Amino acid sequence: MFHKFFPKKLKTPHIKLGIELREAIDILRSVDSHIFEESGKEDSYRINTADFDMAIYPHGNIVKSVWFDDSAGRFLAAGKLKKSKCTSIDTAP
Repeated sequence: MFHKFFPKKLKTPHIKLGIELREAIDILRSVDSHIFEESGKEDSYRINTADFDMAIYPHGNIVKSVWFDDSAGRFLAAGKLKKSKCTSIDTAP
C-alpha cells in the first residue's frame, strides 16, 4: 500500500559529480538522443522528457553540477510544481 502513494525510485539517471563530461553526455543520450547544448555564462547539456527534465553543467572536461526536475521525487502536489534538485561541487582552486 505504501508504494501506491510514494514512488519507489526517481526516473532520472544518476550522474555522479566529477565524472568526465563525455561519460555524462553518453548517459543523457541513453535516455534521449536530443540533447540541448547551451553556451553562455554557464555551459549546459539538457534533456527534456515526458517524465522529467535534466541538465548537466561542466567545468572544463568534468561535471560540476547536475540539475533535475523529477516529479517522482516529490510526494505532495504542491512540491510537484517546484523545480527540485540542484547539486554542485566547488571547482575553485
